[in-house]
Amino acid sequence: MMKSKILFMVLICLASTPIALSQGTCGRPLVDEAVYRPFQNEFAVGESVTYSCRTGHQLQSGYTSLNRTCQADLTWSSVGFVCERQSCGFPDTPSNGHIVGDTYTFGSTIEYFCNKGFELSTGASSVRSNCVPVVGSDPPTVAWSVATAPTCSRVPCPNPTNIANGRFEDSGVAYEYGARIEYFCDNGFKSNEASPIHRTCDENGTWGDPPQCLVDYDCDFEDFHQPTCGYSNTGWSREFRRDGLSGRSYVLHRSSGDATLTSPALTIEPPGACLSFYYRGTLRGTRLEVSQTTPGTNDASLSGGKSESDWQEAKIDLTPSNNVEFNVKVSGDPADVEIDDLTLNLSPCSVPTTAAPPGVQTTPVDEGPKSDTEDTVTVAPPASPPLSVPAIVGIAVGAVAVVLILSFVVYFCHAKKQREKKGIPGVPMSSL
Repeated sequence: MMKSKILFMVLICLASTPIALSQGTCGRPLVDEAVYRPFQNEFAVGESVTYSCRTGHQLQSGYTSLNRTCQADLTWSSVGFVCERQSCGFPDTPSNGHIVGDTYTFGSTIEYFCNKGFELSTGASSVRSNCVPVVGSDPPTVAWSVATAPTCSRVPCPNPTNIANGRFEDSGVAYEYGARIEYFCDNGFKSNEASPIHRTCDENGTWGDPPQCLVDYDCDFEDFHQPTCGYSNTGWSREFRRDGLSGRSYVLHRSSGDATLTSPALTIEPPGACLSFYYRGTLRGTRLEVSQTTPGTNDASLSGGKSESDWQEAKIDLTPSNNVEFNVKVSGDPADVEIDDLTLNLSPCSVPTTAAPPGVQTTPVDEGPKSDTEDTVTVAPPASPPLSVPAIVGIAVGAVAVVLILSFVVYFCHAKKQREKKGIPGVPMSSL
């Protein structure tokens, strides 16, 4: 009985006395972008760990504590720090280039590109650079894998294309993006484009299609900087006239000696072409002729006007042929002769062309024996002047008056006959 009581008391004492027994552990204390030491999976209550930031990261400014402790409730003490990504800094911007990418911290990637008209020396379309750790740095740091911005150079262009019947001039700079040249046509040829004719080396390193220099058929003489267009000239001079063909304009003038205007070589297709121009001058003993360097053709001689102020139109048929040249020549006694608006229409003169300007007279070639093949100057029929408004009104009033008079005469005669039938004596018209 006594032993039972003693055992019961021992049990009561044990129940009332606290015993330090392990109730569990804390798990792994993971923190973003940080590692802990010692590295193990379980920690007893009261154990601590120390952290360090991962590669490419650093302790954010203002934080100092890197320790945590496993607490009695089996939770870790609060995190007293932040690990942030390290920055590689703003990358260098390439001259004549740009950067794609706006994040410059550890793990970021940017890409270098050249601007339009420029290219990388490597020939690649772009260059990539990564923000990476610097091996062996203390303290650990990061930097761009491409430390210096690449070089962007101007795209080169090949030598410009030479053109037939023309040339080009440059400014003396290298043939690369942005360089510009100007084309000119030789005498006797004109461009198929408006002047000035420029070509620029583009971003692809090309000049584009070159211009064409075509045979210059016409010469209106209105642009003083090109006195005789593409024609070879001897003796003709460019002079200003207030009473020119189109008013204030330039003409070609010959005052003494022989003067010849020779066309560039051209091809005239069948059925032929019509050379036309206006001329004036008394000529007298002077001969103004048009000739064509084609076998079987004859010269056409032109006569002068009634006075030196009369503009006359000449139209000469040219025979179809290759490499044709034609001449407008003045020879003989000195006399003032002017020509203007030299035009070559690629159809015979028999085909209707634009009418002569108002006030311009046309004159046939000199009378005299001619062969059947001799070229002639066509004569435009005189145009009847249009009736003015006062003239039309006068004609209308006169017509009405005639009708009234005839009506009165008919009425009077009818009345007289009626009176005679009734025996009534007539009344003389002088008394009316």
